[in-house]
Amino acid sequence: MKHPLDNQTVDWCEKATPKFIETELGREKLCKHCQEYWPADSDFWYMVKDTLKDGTVVHRPDSACKGCYEAVYKAGRSKRKNNKKSFHERGKAA
Repeated sequence: MKHPLDNQTVDWCEKATPKFIETELGREKLCKHCQEYWPADSDFWYMVKDTLKDGTVVHRPDSACKGCYEAVYKAGRSKRKNNKKSFHERGKAA
């Protein structure tokens, strides 16, 4: 398959990084912004309430770690005209 930007043949299976890994610290999750793995607990991630297909309610880590969340989603908050709030700022998160 060709990469859309540079037209080089890329094997997507080899380039993909897993979202979760198991280390000596336990389960770690990949942040989509900084591309680093952090332990999957509430110290490093905002936890999102999610419902599985069987009706079970679980709390899973968000896609951005707390450090990136602050930098990416709150950086220009005062400059915004309509001051839209994020999911966590609206109080919908767990």
